[in-house]
Amino acid sequence: MPPREQGSRLPQDTLLFRAGAEARPLIVVSSRQKDRAAELRESPLERRVEFSPIRGVPGVAGVITAEDGRGRRLGGTRIATVNDLLEREQTASRESVGEARNRAAAIELPTDIDLSREGLTAGVVEAMILAKGMRNKWHGTGVTMDLTMDGAPYVYPREIRDHYASWRNAAELAGCKSVVIVTDPDAYAEMDPATRYDFARQLGEHTNRINSRNGALLDERTAAEGSYIAPDSGTGRDDMTVIGATTRWVSSNSPLYGGSDEPSPTTAVGGVHGINATLKVLHMDGDHTSFAIKGAIGAVGSDMARLLRSQYPGAELILADRDNLRGRTEQLADELGGTVQIVPTVQIIGMGDVYIPAAMGADLTEENLDRFVAGGVRIVNGPANGQFPLGREDLMDKYFASGILAVPDYIVNQGGIGQCMQPFVIRNLMSEGLSRREAVVLAGSEMMKARVADIGPVTEYMVKQAIDRGVAPDRVAAEMILEAEARRYIQQGLIPTNM
Repeated sequence: MPPREQGSRLPQDTLLFRAGAEARPLIVVSSRQKDRAAELRESPLERRVEFSPIRGVPGVAGVITAEDGRGRRLGGTRIATVNDLLEREQTASRESVGEARNRAAAIELPTDIDLSREGLTAGVVEAMILAKGMRNKWHGTGVTMDLTMDGAPYVYPREIRDHYASWRNAAELAGCKSVVIVTDPDAYAEMDPATRYDFARQLGEHTNRINSRNGALLDERTAAEGSYIAPDSGTGRDDMTVIGATTRWVSSNSPLYGGSDEPSPTTAVGGVHGINATLKVLHMDGDHTSFAIKGAIGAVGSDMARLLRSQYPGAELILADRDNLRGRTEQLADELGGTVQIVPTVQIIGMGDVYIPAAMGADLTEENLDRFVAGGVRIVNGPANGQFPLGREDLMDKYFASGILAVPDYIVNQGGIGQCMQPFVIRNLMSEGLSRREAVVLAGSEMMKARVADIGPVTEYMVKQAIDRGVAPDRVAAEMILEAEARRYIQQGLIPTNM
C-alpha cells in the first residue's frame, strides 16, 4: 500500500469525472441539469418489477426483481420471509407503498403458488427499496473513485491511475435487486443439496427472462441493457456458480468459472474503513467504544466483528442475530474474546456508541428514534441496505438533529460491489490491449484492497462536510450522487449538454 500524502485534501467544489489518468475535457453539471436529473430519476420509466414463481422448492414461493435505472444493472439476491417483508412494509411511506401496490397488482399470481397478494406486495416494496439503494451504491462508488483520483488523502497506486478509465467505467452501472420470498422458514432451512441446485437453476432462468426483454440474452458483453444477479443475505458463491450454468448475467460466482468470488469479506473491510473514518472525525477512541452489531453471525457481520476486535482489543462488542443457529452467536463471542455481550435482536436497537446494522435494514424509523437517543448512540454506520424506510427522507434530518450521525450505507458498503466489478475491470483492461494474464494480475486482490481503502477518506470528507454544514450525511452524499446521475444522463443523451 502506498503511504498517505501529507497536506492533500478532497475537493470542495463540483465533482468532475476523469476518463483516464490524464485529465480530458470534463463534464461540468449545471443546476438546471441537476434539476432535470432529479426529475428523470423519479420517473416510473426508470423502474421495473418482475416476478417468477419458484416451483418444487419447499417453503419458497417465488422471486421478485426490481430494476432501478437505465443501462446495465447489478444487484444481489436476498432471502426474506413473508413476515419480515410485511414488517418492513409498515415503515415505508404511503407514496412508496402506493407505487409498489400498483406494480404488484399488475403481476399475475399463479394459483398454484402459496403466496398472498399482501406478501407479494411486501416483496415488491422490499425489492424496490433495495434496488434504489443499489443504484445509489453504484453512483456512490463512482463518486468515491472520482474523489480519490482528484486528490483524496489516500492516493491510488500508479497501476490504478494509469488505467483509471478501465476501473471507473466498470462502475458505470445502475441498480437492481432480487428478493426470494420464503413462506415456510423451517422447510426452507431443511433444503437438501439437490433441491438447492434446482432452486439456483430457477433463479438463473428468472434472470434470463428479465434480460430477454432487452435482447440481451445472447451476449451480455455487448448488450447496452440488462441486469446481473449477485449474492446477498442468504445466497452465496455456490448459488451463483450454479446460476452461471444457466445465464451469463451473473456475478460473484467461482473464480474457476471467471467469477469474482464471494463479496462479503470486502464488504466487511470497507465497512470498517468507514467506521474508522467516522471515529476519527468525532475524536473517539475505538478501544473505549462499544460496537453493537445486528446480524452478527452473518458473513459480513461476523467479519466486521473480527476486524473490530483485532483493531480495538479494549472495545466492547454487543452481538445479536435472530438466526442463532446451533449457538453460533456464542461461538463467535468465544472466538472474539474480550468484553462481549449477547442480546436478543429486538433489544439491540439503540445500543452501543456505534450501532452497526448488518442484517435487514430500515432500523432508523420514527418509532426507534427515542431508543437510539436514550441509548446514547452517536454513530450508525453499517452495511445493511436501506437504513431509513423507503420514502422517509425526513428521518435523516430528525436523526441528525438528535445528535445521531447516520452514515449512508451506500457509501460504506461499497467494498462488496468493488469485488463484483472485478470481471468488468478485467474485460476493460483487455480492451486496452493487455493480455488476460496481465489484466487479472492488475485487477487482483492487492489492487482491489486499494480500491476498497478509498471508502475511509471519502467517508471522512462526507462526515466533515455534514458537520460543518449542519446537514445529515445523507444530504451531502445525495448531492454528490445527483451530479453523477446528471453526468450519466448527459452521456446517454437524455439531458442536453448546453442546458
